[in-house]
Amino acid sequence: TTEIYTLSLHDALPISVICSGVKSMAVEDRILLAFAALRKRQLLNADPLASQKNLLLRLVRRNAETAFGKEHDFASIRTIQDFLERVPPKSYDDFRVSIEAIIGGEQDVLFAGRPECFGITSGTDATPKLIPLNRAILRTTRSTAVDAALFGGLHHGSLSWQHGKTLYIGPRKGRALGEWTVYAEGTPFAYLQAFRSRFVPAYEDLPEQEDTPNYAWLADLARRHRVTAIAGNPIEIVALVCATGMALPDVQIVFNCGYWATDHIHLYKSAFPNATVVDVYGSNEGTYGLPKSSGVFFLNDRRVFFTFLPIEREDQIVYLGTAALNQKYRLCVTTPGGLWNYQTGDVISLISLRPP
Repeated sequence: TTEIYTLSLHDALPISVICSGVKSMAVEDRILLAFAALRKRQLLNADPLASQKNLLLRLVRRNAETAFGKEHDFASIRTIQDFLERVPPKSYDDFRVSIEAIIGGEQDVLFAGRPECFGITSGTDATPKLIPLNRAILRTTRSTAVDAALFGGLHHGSLSWQHGKTLYIGPRKGRALGEWTVYAEGTPFAYLQAFRSRFVPAYEDLPEQEDTPNYAWLADLARRHRVTAIAGNPIEIVALVCATGMALPDVQIVFNCGYWATDHIHLYKSAFPNATVVDVYGSNEGTYGLPKSSGVFFLNDRRVFFTFLPIEREDQIVYLGTAALNQKYRLCVTTPGGLWNYQTGDVISLISLRPP
């Protein structure tokens, strides 16, 4: 119990670290599941509004001396309402000049310091966007990945799958952009972190960003390695299954990194008959939702600050303390990576406020 409590204070640790020193896989699995249940209770029992306020004010204080912070008077922000009055909802175009300045080498622009690299994302409107990835957002997403893995284990009833490899469909090698490296969606969070050895393909074997996915090659990798998990965009997972007709009964978990795969569950079941499908909601901008059930997520309220634009009244932005249930909202996020009240383009509906 002491060890589990200690690890709960360092939830960014890879699962392999949690497992160290445990000899029996059966005992280890029970310990991991107990830790997962504890972690889930911690997240779900917390006051989401308090978590949101603390997160936002921490981000504001940390970035008060940046160019964006000075322009929007972060030094005087004391409440969520202060923030919403000073920082209206913003699109990618609103950040474009700042991002170009960061690419040019300026620091302390949208966030304190400089990024580690950039992520490229098509986003909802299919227009390529360059997202600065600093240490804070990489660290946050790594921690959320551990939570997603733990919650997925609870859904599946076991975490024994973590002894095998994860076939990650979609990542590409980074490409140069001046002094920076730009990575495709998903790549930096898997291959720039402590998880690197857990994934196939190895980073060195990843295709170039322009390449069409070689599904036959991916299927062959899955057969040659002990693959116990699949992860990726549901469109590419479905394309892999349809192109190869593969069946991998040893796969226990499919991490569906998107939210539109419900119509394809029959394909997942034909290819991975013993797998549990676990939905995770996010992108290079951050991880917004942890798995609850198919197409339903717990908002990641301790690591992303959320605001919502009602579809009918987009001049009235709300937050978790003022949002209504069962109403369609355009989702806006504020992240440690320097996106402030950023419109993601997605539409969501809240079915619960505690937990959200």
